[in-house]
Amino acid sequence: MASTDIKLDAIILAGGNAGGLSEGVSCKGLVRICDRPMVEYVIDSLRGSSRIRRIVVVLPDAGTGRWQKKVDEVVISYGNVVDNFLAAVEVLGDSDRVLVVSGDVPLITAEAIDDYLAKCEPFEGDLYYPIATKQSVEAKFPGVQRTYMRLRGGTFTGGNIGLVNPAAIVANRTLMESVFDLRKSPLGLVRILGFGFIVKFFLRRLTVDELEQKVSELIKGKGRAIVVTHPEIGFDVDKPADLALATRVLAGDAC
Repeated sequence: MASTDIKLDAIILAGGNAGGLSEGVSCKGLVRICDRPMVEYVIDSLRGSSRIRRIVVVLPDAGTGRWQKKVDEVVISYGNVVDNFLAAVEVLGDSDRVLVVSGDVPLITAEAIDDYLAKCEPFEGDLYYPIATKQSVEAKFPGVQRTYMRLRGGTFTGGNIGLVNPAAIVANRTLMESVFDLRKSPLGLVRILGFGFIVKFFLRRLTVDELEQKVSELIKGKGRAIVVTHPEIGFDVDKPADLALATRVLAGDAC
């Protein structure tokens, strides 16, 4: 089977504290934009992708809503992000590569998802981490505040989706938990890589290729950084200003 014919399963991690964004909801994925929960925009984009088979949503409280009919399974979260990911993997059963998507990326599109997955082919790696250039993000979303890492080849922000091999997450559980906890701290992430990388980071000599090689060593597998051309992948709703921006963008189509 050609890689372009492979259908992938998707896990949406829709938890996260909604504090500061909305009252009366249990998580960010259920924060409403134009009278629809954020997670529904993510679901619709995944359903519009030519590469997605099944969709599982993980969140602390499903509540009620039409979005539930658009997914294959809803899993109620009970632990940390790795626990919840593995609970969703167990529901899927036979997926050796899954697409993990944050539930707070309402501006993501089916086109962005398809383009990212095309760059991941032939799906032989264990961890594909998308990065978007600062230039592309600020051109699309002027004034938006994101966390960036300066590398020798440019300044990048991390994406909010990722193609992963579940077995690699299980084998590197403690590392993955640390990475998630430090996801908003470029220096913290570089510290995981070792002293030599800290020096290169401060001297702005650290390259994407070096990061790939070190990550591959750490996970005892194959890690790849994917430079994406759709900056929507690098935009998530963390702050009221992000929510306002997402609302302005979506208003023309959804309100």
